[in-house]
Amino acid sequence: MASNTDQTLAKPKTISKSQKPRTLAKRKNHNKWGYIFVAPFFIFFLIFNFYPMFYTIYLSFTDLAGWATEANFVGLRNFQNLMNNRIFRMSVTNTFILWTVNFIPQIMLAFLLAYWFTSRRLNLKGIGFFKSMFYMPNIITAASVALIFRSLFSYPRGPLNLFMLQFGLIDGPIDFYRNAAITRLIVSFIQFWMWYGQTTIVLQAGILGIDDNLFDAARVDGATDWQTFTKITMPLMKPITIYVLITSLIGGL
Repeated sequence: MASNTDQTLAKPKTISKSQKPRTLAKRKNHNKWGYIFVAPFFIFFLIFNFYPMFYTIYLSFTDLAGWATEANFVGLRNFQNLMNNRIFRMSVTNTFILWTVNFIPQIMLAFLLAYWFTSRRLNLKGIGFFKSMFYMPNIITAASVALIFRSLFSYPRGPLNLFMLQFGLIDGPIDFYRNAAITRLIVSFIQFWMWYGQTTIVLQAGILGIDDNLFDAARVDGATDWQTFTKITMPLMKPITIYVLITSLIGGL
């Protein structure tokens, strides 16, 4: 038979009404440290992001230029001049061409790799190694990549020119950067090469988030790999695909 002392110890502790205000005050005292820790981010964001962004929007409606200190409100005139600028329209067109040529093969290859890496039927070995290798170009700085490809396609004695001359593929060195189509392909390939690994990892994470029971049920019903991919994986991957599309478009612009 339990003693009175044991029964007393077994009783749950209750907080009296007089103790509740103290508990709430103590909790609020702890909460203030959370605000203190996040305050530097908001301060830097307001100073270096929020204010410059809105000040830039304001300047776009004025005639402030160069070293001038006084600004006059001109409305939409700057935007009208921009739309009438042939070079600006050409740059926008080239940007979308570069992004389209880069994104379409990127998303296709990324989906293929993500499918291979997550397929239980294939059960590929060394997936971690291949993912690291595919992601490697993404961690190289853009300046380094630009120098590498600038040297690779340089004229007249770049490695690619020398290689093609050595095997008789061309009669003379090619100035790749003097040709608009070739230049677009080179820049698009650079973007593709740098980002397909990142896209693969995002898509793979999305595929791994799909319930395995759906794939098991499809296999029991006799669905092929292609049917499983098109009827289950692709529809459920729509939010992730839209996310990749938007972030890629932002990066391309």
